[in-house]
Parts: sequence; structure tokens; C-alpha cells
Amino acid sequence: LTMRDFSDAFLNDYVKRVIGLPGDRIQIRGGIVIINGKEVARKRAGDFMGFCPENPCPASQYEEVLPEKRHVMVLDLYPDGPFDNTVVCVVPSGQYFVLGDNRDNSDDSRGSVGFIPAREVVGKVVLKFLANGRLSWQPVG
Repeated sequence: LTMRDFSDAFLNDYVKRVIGLPGDRIQIRGGIVIINGKEVARKRAGDFMGFCPENPCPASQYEEVLPEKRHVMVLDLYPDGPFDNTVVCVVPSGQYFVLGDNRDNSDDSRGSVGFIPAREVVGKVVLKFLANGRLSWQPVG
């Protein structure tokens, strides 16, 4: 999902994954996403070498299986990070709950971005760019 934020003098585009639809109950507990009381399956998928402000840093990589059976890869830099535990949020009508795939380094519905009004959604992501030792474009299913 690509969305626009008109909250300041600059136009900001965000790319996030929709996790919650209107009426869904969303919570994060111990880094595990819970949608309508059911944990999203997650399994360890090795390490990912990311880049912190001044040097490379490894992040734990997990494969999540979302309710529609879509498999996605997410990163966890810090076990028990600041957004790894949330209260239950009920997604309001006409809005979405979104998460970034780099969970500990993403401003999303857990933080200042909050719920996303449907009117601010401007497109769907169809390709992602990876630069982990090689440059490549990969389709997003």
C-alpha cells in the first residue's frame, strides 16, 4: 500500500503493508502480530545484514503467513523493541492498520502515523528493490 500524508508542508509517501481492515482487532505481543485474536504464524528465516547509521548490523529475519496465506518477510532488529507490545486496537470504519516490514525501524500504525484513511491510499506496491550485496527488483505478490 502506498499512501500520502498531507499533515505538514511536505508531501510524504509511505510504503506499508495493510495488516488490519475496518473492524479488525489488532495487537502486537512479543513481536507477534495478532489479528482478531489469532496469532499470525511466524518462523525464523535467518539473518539479514542491514545498515545502521554508521555500520552494518544484523537483523533477525522472519517469515510471516498472513490470514490470506500470503508469505511475507519481516525484520526484527531488537527483541522486545519499543513497539513489540501494543494494546488491542480496533480499526475504525474507512481506515486501515499498517505495518512496515522492518518492524523496529518503521513509523506505522503503532506510532505517529496511526490509522490510515482509505482516501489517502494512492496505489499498490508491485515491485520492491533489494540491495543486500546485489541490486535486484522483485515482484510483490
